[in-house]
Amino acid sequence: MLESWILSKLEPLNGCPLIILRDPQRMILRGAHVVDGWAEQNGYAVLFCTGNLGMDDLYEPLREAPDARVRVAVGY
Repeated sequence: MLESWILSKLEPLNGCPLIILRDPQRMILRGAHVVDGWAEQNGYAVLFCTGNLGMDDLYEPLREAPDARVRVAVGY
């Protein structure tokens, strides 16, 4: 049920260069289809981060790539 709800929120964003998915309760497990499967099917890279600093460290090298499409799952 959680995955279908997340997918319903992600589908309208398909094509955006950056999608940030906050998961403060850490309910989405690494490798879950809603994260990795959807990203792979739609040409996104997935970064798992904890907090803004973690996101900055992983995202900064990709930021300048003109064709980079990134989906970030952030747990706080």
